[in-house]
Amino acid sequence: MAAAEASLRHRSTFRYPDVTVTGGYKRQSDGFDGFFLGASLPVPVFDQRDGDVEAAEARVRTATTQLALTQRTVANDVRRTFSTYLSVSKRVALIRDQLLSGLDDLLRIARVSYGEGEMSLLELLDAADAYRESQIAISDLTSEIWVRYYDLERAIGGFALTSVENQP
Repeated sequence: MAAAEASLRHRSTFRYPDVTVTGGYKRQSDGFDGFFLGASLPVPVFDQRDGDVEAAEARVRTATTQLALTQRTVANDVRRTFSTYLSVSKRVALIRDQLLSGLDDLLRIARVSYGEGEMSLLELLDAADAYRESQIAISDLTSEIWVRYYDLERAIGGFALTSVENQP
């Protein structure tokens, strides 16, 4: 944008012909001497400088449009990544709090039941497998929320929002 504006200023500076004023003291070879004053104003008959100025103005308009488009793209990217981050955060909180919260107790109960002879080895192994799967799910959810958090960091330019800084 700045380069296009500088180009326009440069082209506009040389848009109109330069008026040249000269003056001084002159001594002629034929013995005449004295002060003189002169002015020169070129008349542009086939001047093509207006085209250069119009092209520079078009480049400024193009740069302005590209800047506005880039700003909208960045704003949309930030909104989309923030929305995705919040959605994943809520989903992870729901799964952690409601679906995976009692699995530690269930494994402990299964161990006690097996020790008391109320549960077979196969049922204990199923409970241990469910516990292992839940831990893998928690790990997957944690990694997903961190990925979304760093996507948000990238979208907003590398600094954390204070409201979501300590979320993951």
